[in-house]
Amino acid sequence: MAASTAARCEAMISADDQQYLIWREGRAPTNWPRDADGKQTVEALREVVAAFVKQVPE
Repeated sequence: MAASTAARCEAMISADDQQYLIWREGRAPTNWPRDADGKQTVEALREVVAAFVKQVPE
């Protein structure tokens, strides 16, 4: 099963779910960024996206 996270909610979907397969076409899901301690944090995500945006929302 693949995990889908959006708008602060998480739901498990099957790897053969039609909507998931359509979304995934041409993309590859990635793990949430981790900090130096190996924890998935918002701050670690901000560090990753900072290179792509002028201002990272708080």
